[in-house]
Amino acid sequence: SYSKIKSFAKNEGVSPWPNNNKDDSKTEAESGNGKPSAPKAKWYRILVITVVILTIATFMAGGYYYWITHKGTEQVETIVNSQGEKPQIEVTEKKFSDENPNVLAVDTETIKTADLQQLLIQKSNEIKEDGHNKPVEFIVNDLNNNPIAFSRFAIISGIKISTSVLDNLEEKFSLYFYNDGGNMRMGIAISLKNKENAVQEMKDEEIILADDLIPLFLGNEVMKEGVIFKEGNYNNSQIRYANLNSEGTVSFDYSFAGLKLVIGTSKNTTRAVIDKISKESN
Repeated sequence: SYSKIKSFAKNEGVSPWPNNNKDDSKTEAESGNGKPSAPKAKWYRILVITVVILTIATFMAGGYYYWITHKGTEQVETIVNSQGEKPQIEVTEKKFSDENPNVLAVDTETIKTADLQQLLIQKSNEIKEDGHNKPVEFIVNDLNNNPIAFSRFAIISGIKISTSVLDNLEEKFSLYFYNDGGNMRMGIAISLKNKENAVQEMKDEEIILADDLIPLFLGNEVMKEGVIFKEGNYNNSQIRYANLNSEGTVSFDYSFAGLKLVIGTSKNTTRAVIDKISKESN
C-alpha cells in the first residue's frame, strides 16, 4: 500500500517516486543557475575591457583638445595682460589741412616786409611739424577776412614783379608750402588774365625772376647770376626751370597749368602744386 511504500522510501533514503534523482548528477553549470560558461565569460571580459579602454581614450582625447585650445587662449591673454590693455591707435588731428585751403591772416596796415617774410618761414616750419606730404594751400586774408589782392601781397612781401607781367595776371592767388624730402619749399599759383601774353612776358623776365621773387625761397641762399633756364614737361604742362644751387635742391620753376601761373622753388614742389590744381579742376 502507499503508506508502506512511503515508509520504505523513508527508511531507505530514496524518493518514493521513480526517476526523482535523474538530474542529481548534473553539474552546476548544467543546472540552469544563469552563470555563463567559460568561453562566454572570456569574451565577455574582453568586451568589457575594450569598452573601458575606448571610453578612457575618448576622455583623454577630449581632455587633450581642451588643454591645447585653452593653453592657446591663456598665451594670448598672458601676452595682452603683460603689455597692459591693447594699444590704441592715436589719431592726432592736424593743425593744417592739405585737402582744403587754409587762411593766413595778415594785418596789411601795419605789417612790415621783414615781418611777413619771417611769418612765411614760421608757417613753413609749423607745416613741417604737422607732418604733411602734400602741398598745403593758404589763402591770404586781411584781418577782416577779406582776400588780399596779389598786387597788394607782392608789395608787402617784397616780391618785385614787373608791371608787364602783373598786367596779365588776376588778383586771385594761393600760397603753397611743401615738404620736399625734409626741406620746406614754397609755391604760388596766380590766376591768369591773358595766358598768351603772360607766357611771353615771363620768358622775357627770366634772367631776373629769381631775384624778384626772393621772398618765396624762405631764407635759402640762391644763385642770382648766370641763371640758365631749361624746358621740360610734366602732366601735360610745359615747365621752364633753372637750378639755383649746386645740389639742385633749390630751383625756380614756372608753368602755366590751366588758367593759372604756377611758380615753385623746387622741381617736386612745382609738380605737386600742378597735380593738386589738376585734381581740383577735374
